[in-house]
Amino acid sequence: MTKPSEPGRKPPRRQWLRPALGAALLIVLLWVMLNGIEQWAVGALITAPNYGATPAPGEPPADAHRIRIEREGATIEAFVFEPTDGMRATAVILHGLGDQKDSFIGTARSFAREGYRAVIIDLRGHGHSGGDYLTYGLLDADDVGAVLDDIDGDALASGDALGPVVIVGPSYGGAVALRFAAQDPRVRAVATLATFASLRGILPNYARLMAPMLPPPPEWFIDWALDDAAAESGIDYARCDSTDAVHAIRVPILFVHGENDVHIPIENAETLYASCWPEQCHLERVEGQDHISILSDQASWSTVRSFFDEVLAR
Repeated sequence: MTKPSEPGRKPPRRQWLRPALGAALLIVLLWVMLNGIEQWAVGALITAPNYGATPAPGEPPADAHRIRIEREGATIEAFVFEPTDGMRATAVILHGLGDQKDSFIGTARSFAREGYRAVIIDLRGHGHSGGDYLTYGLLDADDVGAVLDDIDGDALASGDALGPVVIVGPSYGGAVALRFAAQDPRVRAVATLATFASLRGILPNYARLMAPMLPPPPEWFIDWALDDAAAESGIDYARCDSTDAVHAIRVPILFVHGENDVHIPIENAETLYASCWPEQCHLERVEGQDHISILSDQASWSTVRSFFDEVLAR
């Protein structure tokens, strides 16, 4: 027999229901926020400046000529400056992330005055080159080789051979330079300025710079982001490790790095240097220079050119 409720007393409630619903809602909100952060991180990691665009050809300076070639999913553009007095070698000069070849016209001219055929390239997705995704050297290195193949064909036709190749790149471009040097036997020497050792290794530092209010991303979050980046772009970003490239290179390498670099700390250069074959590499520490200032530091560029001169004179 059911016991009647006492007058003025409410029926008992399920006291656990409200806290449980609140906890479930909090979990859903946290997941939505975390998923949004991950998607933002993936976009920042892989989206090229020219995503979805078809860049028009660039106008070369009067003392250069333009090359445009069709590559896998992209049109690649380069400017070529012929040496002003004799030809010692072909120097490939690359740019950093978010930059373009036009920033290095002055550098190319200085190389041309010293007897180098200077080649500046818009890496895929930058400047006047097409491409939706950043590849951190995985496809860019093949693009560089295709540009040189095009130059080599023209040079042979005119009786002016390509000659030995030296290559230099800052930051992102340095990763491309190292990967290219690891796979192309035409390279006689390679130099980098302020280049990261591996994409995975530099991600926590860049996360701290881009979102200082958030804690460093844990390993599982980085794995999640890299997996999603690969699924979207078709590029295996876990392979973006320049230490592997350095270990495969058999020509002299110069690492130039500013001691005040907070974007890519100098420990990256030390890691790359430690990956070299004995007596093959040199690490130039530049006092007072950071990630931005070293790109316009003429003393650092003079060091690079002197290094190339020395290697070619051997």
